[in-house]
Amino acid sequence: MGARDPRPAVSTVDAVASGRRSELGAFVELAGPISLVVAQPVFSVFEDAPEVFLLAGAGRATIIVFALALTLGPPLVAWLTEWLVGRAGGPSYRTLAHIGLLAATAGVAAVEVAKEATSPNTARLLPLGLAVSGGVAVALWHHPRRVSLARYLAFAPVLFLVVFLFVSPVSGLIRGDPGEVADVEVGNPVPIVMLVVDELPTVSLLDGEGRVDASLFPGFAELAERSTWFRNHTTVSPITPSALPALVTGNYPESIRPAAVSAEFPHNLFNLLGATYDLNVTETVTRLCAAELCPDIEQASVAGALRSLLGTANDVFGSIASPGAARESLSFSVEAAPTDSEAPARFDRFVDSLGPSGQAPRLDYAHLLLPHQPFDLTPDGRRYDAPDPPRGAEFGDWFDQPSADGGRQRHLWQLQLTDNKLGALLDRLDELGTFDESLLVVTADHGIAFTADAPTRGVAEANYHEVLWTPLFIKLPGQTDGAVRDDVVEIIDVLPTVADIVDVESPWETDGASVVDPDPARVSAPRALDWDFNALEPTDGRFVVVDGEEGYDRVLGSATIGVGDASPYRLHRVGAFADLVGEPVAGFEPGSPITVGLEYDHPQSTRLEEGGLVPAYVSAHWEGPPQGTVAVAVNGIIGAVTESYPAGFTHSDFWAVVPLSLLREGENQIEAYGVEGTPSRPVLRALH
Repeated sequence: MGARDPRPAVSTVDAVASGRRSELGAFVELAGPISLVVAQPVFSVFEDAPEVFLLAGAGRATIIVFALALTLGPPLVAWLTEWLVGRAGGPSYRTLAHIGLLAATAGVAAVEVAKEATSPNTARLLPLGLAVSGGVAVALWHHPRRVSLARYLAFAPVLFLVVFLFVSPVSGLIRGDPGEVADVEVGNPVPIVMLVVDELPTVSLLDGEGRVDASLFPGFAELAERSTWFRNHTTVSPITPSALPALVTGNYPESIRPAAVSAEFPHNLFNLLGATYDLNVTETVTRLCAAELCPDIEQASVAGALRSLLGTANDVFGSIASPGAARESLSFSVEAAPTDSEAPARFDRFVDSLGPSGQAPRLDYAHLLLPHQPFDLTPDGRRYDAPDPPRGAEFGDWFDQPSADGGRQRHLWQLQLTDNKLGALLDRLDELGTFDESLLVVTADHGIAFTADAPTRGVAEANYHEVLWTPLFIKLPGQTDGAVRDDVVEIIDVLPTVADIVDVESPWETDGASVVDPDPARVSAPRALDWDFNALEPTDGRFVVVDGEEGYDRVLGSATIGVGDASPYRLHRVGAFADLVGEPVAGFEPGSPITVGLEYDHPQSTRLEEGGLVPAYVSAHWEGPPQGTVAVAVNGIIGAVTESYPAGFTHSDFWAVVPLSLLREGENQIEAYGVEGTPSRPVLRALH
């Protein structure tokens, strides 16, 4: 009989429990550091743009699941990876995998910290990350007990999760408090129709003489003839999340990107009238009408919204952790965001939903992301494939005026589509017989600029008249004749004006005032909330204040492209050689060809087929220097004249949109020509 083993016996249950504690310890050691480099920085970006959840159609449950997945998912994947390594190779390989994962996490952390202090530079940050990873791996291999120090970060995932869900701006999306519906009497309960379009400057509508350009925008021209047009109307924020709450509350915004939900802004239009009016509300990137009042607001499925959000989170983390990517390049933090591919269909559904009042008067309200970027829609609603943001504005400012003009062309196409939809709305109200009795309000939340060396959306000295001045049309009940008013009006005046017209006394104070009978002593200078993309610094607390008289003079003197040109080419006739557009190539004596190895690089066919993308955007590149001015011909007719630019160190390129009237069913022939000579005696040289 052998000697008895002096070690205490270990039961199967104890062994399993010990294994579980060991696996839990390994997970905890990974969870803290990984959440520090993944969850926390991604959460911080989403906190700065809570509207991304609303745009994805995410409800409270989806947001909570997303936060849990982002917090626990990466550590679980890491733990499962090292567990599989251990199963395949044994304990020593498991240890190597564990140390390797911690070391890699430390390297990513070093890159993230360095990027906050310096501009991205792959040549410097990548070696730094590798050096930190290597150093940590060596230290942990020689001193394995130090691995357990990672457990001191075990509180981090819980802390990040709690702050994100209950302290950050996202908390307003979680609470979902409806606010108190006002107990008020409405003395004049007329039907109300409110349409808020997005990213539309007043200057885009004008003909150079302060009127709506009726040839391009017949819908807005009709509206101007049947309502009161407040031409000197300005917004108070260059972005939607703070501009729309200002519209429906009548108060100046306090932060640039709040959670635009009823819990944060309970003193709003919907809670003011919700006890009296039937609400038919369409919101895209806000939830200012509480779910109790607007239960039919569209929401995506949890699975669909979660896929969208996690895909965005993956892109965000890639931009944060990559040594060569700038944080400013994050997909929904750049100026172009947000976007809604369903905007045209959403507009149609809103128009179809209009109807007569029943026992209670109706409030029909819609905020729609038209003519907002991306600019990829033709005036008749078909899509074409083109870059977003437009070429020449990749870094937030327009590279030069030709680039800005190209962006404006695409914007005006999309504005023509918006105008078509507005015309359909007016026709619907006439068809229903409710136009005369209704209070109709049409406005925009902010503008967009197309000025060289200035931001597309940020406020600068050269462009503030484009960003801040936006349309405001108010058609009073019973109004039959149009009118134009030039007194100073701000977006915060809309709610008090609506309250005045329907004769309801708001129980809440507002910064704005009714424009029905304006106070002549009121003085208010146009202002915009401070924003990272603004080029002007705040001069009144958190607001940039601009010269109202100068800005309004600029607005009235502005005109769309090609005023007076009745041809289908008017929006394409820009630049010194604009008169070439619409002319047949055969009418010019050709110069010698230019061989540069031209390659058309946009991923689209030249075929025009029903239901397919329209081949309206043409771009190409070649190896070598730019070729100056380039003419693009479609089926033998010059459709655009643009400029070529250096693209990187060795290549050049050009891009342009061509008139739809030149495209034919089936295959289209696209040709490029270098343009030389003078506008009166141009020479076309085929580019090959």
